[in-house]
Amino acid sequence: MAEDKRENAMHVIAVDAMGGDNAPHAIVEGVNQAIADFKDIEIQLYGDEAKIKTYLTANERVSIVHTDEKINSDDEPAKAIRKKKKASNKLIVRRRNGKY
Repeated sequence: MAEDKRENAMHVIAVDAMGGDNAPHAIVEGVNQAIADFKDIEIQLYGDEAKIKTYLTANERVSIVHTDEKINSDDEPAKAIRKKKKASNKLIVRRRNGKY
């Protein structure tokens, strides 16, 4: 019986839409495809809402958490984590740890 509940459970996936090459375009395209392919997932996109909406075609099981900052590849990691309080990847970690 417990296995049946897990099979029907919705899996929530947090995605940093602003991280990586060709972001957010490539990231959001992947989200659109994942929502189409998998009926048991819900995706929370973190990043610049206006930029994300430019590419988002899925309108069910997707939410956007707007962030004003992002940590760039040339940022010093420790300083960026301390100073960029609203960075997308930092908010994902804070939410995961129940501090959001």
